[in-house]
Amino acid sequence: MLDKLRKKYSQFLNRPPGKRFIREYERNEVLRKNQPGWKSKIYIGFGILLILMGFLIGLFPGAPGILLTFMGFLIVSARSVIVAKILDLIDLLIHLIRKKIKSHLTS
Repeated sequence: MLDKLRKKYSQFLNRPPGKRFIREYERNEVLRKNQPGWKSKIYIGFGILLILMGFLIGLFPGAPGILLTFMGFLIVSARSVIVAKILDLIDLLIHLIRKKIKSHLTS
């Protein structure tokens, strides 16, 4: 199971910035069509719970709350196109900021 999770994470990171979350949403579209609507609500609820737990755990020094938060956002974005688009925008902004900082450090 851990290998499968690593493979999915690697595939996620190999997607272009600004398209990662929407591609994950599209990849899960077939699964959503074959499931009842209540299942998506449970997934979204679980994702929100992980996000909240991640924030709470992140308050303690040394705790890996960011991992739970990231997993929660990934679960929610796989079920909500709006959240996926917002997270892609944030992802693209972070990528551009990192690129700009890196260019200033190397020049």
